[in-house]
Order: sequence, then structure tokens, then C-alpha cells
Amino acid sequence: MQTPAVCMLAGGVGKLWACPYTLLGFVYGCVGYIVGNLACVLGTVTVRPRCTIGNNAIQFLANPLMRPRAAVAIGNTISYGCGSGPEKYGAYGDRQAQIGLHEQAHTFQYQLLGPFFFPVYMLFGGFSGPAGNPLERAAQDYAKGIGSWWPSRL
Repeated sequence: MQTPAVCMLAGGVGKLWACPYTLLGFVYGCVGYIVGNLACVLGTVTVRPRCTIGNNAIQFLANPLMRPRAAVAIGNTISYGCGSGPEKYGAYGDRQAQIGLHEQAHTFQYQLLGPFFFPVYMLFGGFSGPAGNPLERAAQDYAKGIGSWWPSRL
């Protein structure tokens, strides 16, 4: 069993390893936050974007640059579209899969793979969802509480 200090050190190293993606996700989330707040002031949207910390990430809620009810992890950031959120269920339409936990699994995958995350993700099925990509399948199982965030087989 790992001590808390070892876990914190490993988490910090992983976050540093995933930093290029996290910076990209942070910029994307901030742009959505600014656009969404301006749209709220102008009255074109009714849901004001928010920023929180949770699920091993900086979370951007009600990001208007996202499709409604969608979410994406980019490094240690997660952007949620309107109607989506970390506490909601329905990742990939599965009512047993919590969206925040699904995306949290991807943050751990980013921390392990670092700059290689996207090439590995595309190599193992890309955007084909849980049926075609073992990284998505692992995230889905983790979101349902029935497995690890890392695939048992690649």
C-alpha cells in the first residue's frame, strides 16, 4: 500500500506530465467562461458558466463552446456543456455512468500517458466510444464503479 506522501508525489508528477494538455484545456475552458458570461450579460443565454475544482481537474461548467449534455477532459481540465455536469449520470447514454467520474478517469489516463495521450487514444480507437476504444471503456467502467480507470487490456 502506498503512503499518502507517495500518492501526492505521483499525482504531482502526473499533473506536470499532463501539463501541455492541461494548458490547452485551461485556455479552452477560460474562453468558454468569458464567452458564456458575455452572452449571459447580453441575454442570449440564461445559464452562467462556472469554474470549480473537482474530479482531479479544473472544471468548467456550462461551457457554451461545448455541445449540450456533453463533456470532455483535456489534461486536468474538464469542460461540461449545458445540461451536463460532474454530478449527472448518462456518460455515453448509460444512466449508471456518472459523467464526472468518467471524465476523472481520463484525467488519470492523461497523467499516466502525458504528451502521448492523444496519439494512444487515436491508435486505440479514437472517438469510437466505449465499444471501440479501451480507454473509453475503462473510463465508463470507472464511472459505473465496476472497474479501474486503466484498461485491463489494450
